[in-house]
Amino acid sequence: LNRSERRAAPLGIFVAPGALGIFLGTMLGRAGTEAAVWIGGLLILSAVVIRAAAGREKLWLTSGNAPFSFSVPSSSMPSSSVRSGRTLMAAACFLAAVILRSYSGMIQNFPWKESLAGSGLILAGAVVLGKMAGGVLADKTGIQKTAFRSMCAAAVGFLCLVYPAAGILAVFFWNMSMPLTLWAVLKVFPGAKGFGFGLLTFGLFVGFCPAWLGGSSAGGPVQSGIRFMAENASSPVGMALMAVVSLLLLGWGLKQVAE
Repeated sequence: LNRSERRAAPLGIFVAPGALGIFLGTMLGRAGTEAAVWIGGLLILSAVVIRAAAGREKLWLTSGNAPFSFSVPSSSMPSSSVRSGRTLMAAACFLAAVILRSYSGMIQNFPWKESLAGSGLILAGAVVLGKMAGGVLADKTGIQKTAFRSMCAAAVGFLCLVYPAAGILAVFFWNMSMPLTLWAVLKVFPGAKGFGFGLLTFGLFVGFCPAWLGGSSAGGPVQSGIRFMAENASSPVGMALMAVVSLLLLGWGLKQVAE
């Protein structure tokens, strides 16, 4: 987060592989106990790589030759013309956008998913590449333009999600907002980057909760209401509306941060 400074691309590139890890982890979990050997080997390899990287990082910092600055650049601070109340409201908008993205990922229903070979991997790839592309495009064309174009494209794609190409592109554009929200919330909390990252991670959990409660075996009006909401939200119009709402949240929030 410190190294990214004013750029959004490193944020998307760093976080995006996690979506692929979830997909691969789910596949390994269904593979039985034999997968434990591979998982253990990967964990050991990861520990070795992390330890080696941490050693090099310490050497760079103590030698004064760190390739990146760990100080918070003054240019990343919010403008003094923006009142703190408005920046907090902007952070709430970014959090709401993340909750919507998380919830949509839990309820997305593509009619061609079972018939299209490798659809799970393709959709996971769309999620990963979308998160990466969002940051890269934002650095080239601007955060607000990227948010507007990606959410509009996602809305159109969701309206046509009965077609595999349109549905896959919709997922791609929908996930481009990930580095945008992270970049923006770091502008609100430039001196508390860990809190900003954790806040949006909490948003992912909040978005998961309705899907989990709706799938509960227990009955009652709460579960019935959640299931009814999910059925309507997972429709093409419902998904498109979530993209439009996300566009409004991002548009207003980014405007406050950019002022």
